[in-house]
Amino acid sequence: MRFRLGNLFGGRGTGGEPRGVTLPPPTQEHLHLRALLSSGFLLADDGTLSAALEVLPVDLTLADEGERIMWRERFATFVTSLRYDLPVQVVVATVPHRCEEYRDRVAERADHLRGIADEARRRGDEEAYARRMHMAELAEMHLSLMEMLLESLQPREERYLVVVWHNPFPITGGKRHLSPDKLREGEKEVERRLSAVAGFLRQAGLEARRLDDEELLEMVYSFYHMTMSPLTRAERPSVLAGAVVSGDLLEEGGVWEGEG
Repeated sequence: MRFRLGNLFGGRGTGGEPRGVTLPPPTQEHLHLRALLSSGFLLADDGTLSAALEVLPVDLTLADEGERIMWRERFATFVTSLRYDLPVQVVVATVPHRCEEYRDRVAERADHLRGIADEARRRGDEEAYARRMHMAELAEMHLSLMEMLLESLQPREERYLVVVWHNPFPITGGKRHLSPDKLREGEKEVERRLSAVAGFLRQAGLEARRLDDEELLEMVYSFYHMTMSPLTRAERPSVLAGAVVSGDLLEEGGVWEGEG
């Protein structure tokens, strides 16, 4: 099975360009991404498998000098713990800040107040009912204001990722040959490396968690800047979702197109 992400965008191999329209080059030429596997791995166009950990940040702006020195030493310990055969890449991704935790808390508060108001009405206490309903309406108004401000200001936040990778596919005759066995072998090796890095981060006092396939899709999508393209300006494109591969990705004896 051959999978070419770039052709999904109407680039090369689609039977020619529409008259009078200059299409952007295939996305594959920019990201070199072949597929996102449902098991939580990214597959590059050269056969490299990768997975990512998100590291929860530590705010040093309010820390005293002693705390800053402690965290720098812990990070240095993490870096020196990495072996030469355990390459990692640190990625700082900027994504829209949606304040989900705060918004969820306000929404839960409004629902809680409405529940208390309903209970007061069942008891026949109309005064308590009106008071609690007013408080719930104020919470909902505050939530609506938050939504409006987020849409207007579009705040951004940084997310810190540590990526590990491994290419399990051998090169024969200038091409990488694919097989399901090698794919499973590569996933196990990436999992082993990911576990080792997570352990080093914990020793440094840093919390880390594995990104699942949906979170990887969201993160990769943020690098495409799809809304800037006239082909996909109307809505979030479904073409990237089409790159999520579940089931059998590789056929026995398959090869990548082009050189390895």
